[in-house]
Amino acid sequence: MHLQKYAALVKAFSIGDQAAKVTNATKDTADLTFTVDAQFATAKVTATMSVMNMQQQADVVFATPLYAAQPAMPDLTQPGQYDVPFVVNKFGTDQHSVAAAFFSGTATLVVAADKPAQVTLHLTKGASLVKAFAIGDQPAKVTTLSASAADLTFTVDDNFAAAKVTASMTVMNMHQQADILFNQALPVVKASQPSKHTKPSKTSSTKHTTPTKSVQTSKAHMKSLQVYQNANGRLSTQPSAAQAFLADTAILGTPNHGLTQVTIHTTGAQYIDQMKILGRLGRVLNQHGDDADIRFTLPTAALDYALPVTFKLTVPGGVTMTQTAFVLIGVKIAQARVYPGALVTRATKSRAESVTMVARTTAGHALDPTKQVQTIGFSVLNEAQTGASNANAYFTHQAQVVKHGNGYDVYLTVRAAAGLVTFTPLTVANSRVFGLTKSTSGGQDVWRYAFHVANANDLDQPVRSTIAMSVPMAGINHMVFTIWFAFARTAGAVASQNQMVAKAAVTGGLPAKKIALVAKATQPAAKPPVVAATPGAAPLPQLEPYPLRAEIAGFAAAGLMIIGLAWFRRYH
Repeated sequence: MHLQKYAALVKAFSIGDQAAKVTNATKDTADLTFTVDAQFATAKVTATMSVMNMQQQADVVFATPLYAAQPAMPDLTQPGQYDVPFVVNKFGTDQHSVAAAFFSGTATLVVAADKPAQVTLHLTKGASLVKAFAIGDQPAKVTTLSASAADLTFTVDDNFAAAKVTASMTVMNMHQQADILFNQALPVVKASQPSKHTKPSKTSSTKHTTPTKSVQTSKAHMKSLQVYQNANGRLSTQPSAAQAFLADTAILGTPNHGLTQVTIHTTGAQYIDQMKILGRLGRVLNQHGDDADIRFTLPTAALDYALPVTFKLTVPGGVTMTQTAFVLIGVKIAQARVYPGALVTRATKSRAESVTMVARTTAGHALDPTKQVQTIGFSVLNEAQTGASNANAYFTHQAQVVKHGNGYDVYLTVRAAAGLVTFTPLTVANSRVFGLTKSTSGGQDVWRYAFHVANANDLDQPVRSTIAMSVPMAGINHMVFTIWFAFARTAGAVASQNQMVAKAAVTGGLPAKKIALVAKATQPAAKPPVVAATPGAAPLPQLEPYPLRAEIAGFAAAGLMIIGLAWFRRYH
């Protein structure tokens, strides 16, 4: 209760037999705090106070009673079925976990005489996103009810000895922990033979109970499913971002006359117009929003190989594109071989897209050794140096160069939509970068960093660089890529966007909506040196807007939009 006037005149204040705890007292104000006990069981309570040495009583009337007697806790050791409330908190904290939104908040406990009790947690949405779930060292027994709901059942063993238990889960390929707090400890009954647990089960490998509209599964017909990048028609060892919206297991039917039915679950169904494996079109089953099963009939002998997979996608904005990768069904990447005679295609897009590239010549030099500071244009090439890298769209294509001792410091700037990726430059010319800073401005994350070259001629040939990128919402962590910087031989010669149209086979990216770049970042942590204009030199053109694309081998941009929108619609 808050006194707002004449607090200094109130010498004592109590409700029933409980004296107020006085805090924040000033001449005019004070806070009076009470423990809500049985004296507050009715909305009207009696207060006793001493004001200017005069004893008075008054009725304090609340809108509703503040105290309600707590019901007696049921005896969970007796046989029966009980509803047990629980909350899901971030691991090691009292804050609610994001995972709490997946659950009903009430568990079902079944207690039988002389048998271990069973407790079931109810997933009410997003069940297809939960790939694995365990409490302590015990994996859940998963019963799939629908595309979005499932029951997770556990034997109440020593993992449940306290009311708070630790859960481990894999959600969209991201591994997390959380604390589950029941309103009381569950009864642990020692069985004659303790149960033996296996590795955490996967929701995609459980048997569906919905009749006729589900894919019947069994462990004998489950195979791992891995998707790897298509590197210009060759199998890459880099995982594809497509894996984030495909299940990590496939369901195989019984071989019949040399053919096997393979069923794959996807959480990006609304954006996949077609999916082909070995050129064979998949048939969509059981679609519920973003969730669906896609079934293929494939040669049984082909399942021992890496198989070309083609996706025809329609992403927001009506953009259609075709992306390719390789799918491995029960095959390890170390032993994988491409299926003999398989026709491997490269990614194509529905329309051409312009990319900022520098005009390069074989004459002259990139740097003028007579200048202390200068600006030179550059492009970013892919690892094979056959064309523009997807990372080309991130860089501002103007490097600021400062003479330093006998060498030169080269400053680069990278921009990306805020929060989309984490970008880390690792090396340039086999040396570490320095001066890395990051700021955010105008809805974009801005990175600035530098590298050093010892000789003015070192930039005349493409310079090798490695970068790392993380995409948290896709479960991609610190994926490393090799790129090459190709500097213009004439400083400042940045070509118009329309000088080069990136071929789909080179860029393999998503033609995203163009985003105007910001000239400056607000309060950057550090600024590269200001470069003065050089008399007689051609003026540098203004930065033109260019599309944002991720260096995740073509799939990341489409994958992130599919994953992000599916997640947003599901939980907002």
